[in-house]
Amino acid sequence: MNKTIDAGDFNRILNKYLANINAEFLERWNLLVPTIEDKEFIEVIIGLLSRQISITHYYLSSPNTWNGDIGTIILRSICENVINISWILKDDSINRARMFIVYGLGQEKLQLEHRKNEMNNGEVSEEEIQMVEYMENSLNQEKYTFLTDVNIGSWSDKSILKIAEEADCLDFYHLAFTPFSNSAHGTWNHLIKYSLRKSSNPLHNLLRRPIFYNLEPDITFAELAMKYLSKSLRKFDNYFNQKIVSKDSYEIYLEDLENLLINKDDNNTSQ
Repeated sequence: MNKTIDAGDFNRILNKYLANINAEFLERWNLLVPTIEDKEFIEVIIGLLSRQISITHYYLSSPNTWNGDIGTIILRSICENVINISWILKDDSINRARMFIVYGLGQEKLQLEHRKNEMNNGEVSEEEIQMVEYMENSLNQEKYTFLTDVNIGSWSDKSILKIAEEADCLDFYHLAFTPFSNSAHGTWNHLIKYSLRKSSNPLHNLLRRPIFYNLEPDITFAELAMKYLSKSLRKFDNYFNQKIVSKDSYEIYLEDLENLLINKDDNNTSQ
């Protein structure tokens, strides 16, 4: 049975998914009623979801990255996003969101101070001066730099493993985040799969040589991004208890894909 999918047909259901996920997100946003007390919390959660959707859009638009070498780097970032959302929504949400904000502003201040120090040690262009001024003005709009603390640890003061455990995401951490981290960090077990191959020449004594694999796109990796986005949206829905009308975009995609394969099989049978 031929399971080959026409590229045009697949792009059609992929574009439909992207349109559906935008509609899903907009529906949730429109149902939110922020208050003064939870303003920062809402901004953090919506920001994290918005980032995950943006990454998913770019990723799904780049089929050459749908593989175990490059795609897993992007999926690792998505996995961390899922864990962060899950932990913030799990308990003490407003305080955890503020921790996320304070850490991010501190990192921006740290980057600003590094750039200022670099400017003091050499010639400075007008563009560099303007960039530093822009960074400082932007930071001051959030919180004055002299009031901004810098935390050189993690934003949650916990390891990602610990917050995954507390957020009931331990299996997700072990089965997705950890192996994808190997790709992001380029660990040895990743290199021997994708960057090295043992030489077939007996004189080389099985020396591994560099290799570039021209990997074909695998939609499994694209589907993981959709699956993880659906996971984040379910976390959001469970917390806010909104009455969502839109059907899960990932479920619609799977139904469309199944129908595409059925039609393909029917066409092959009739030929």
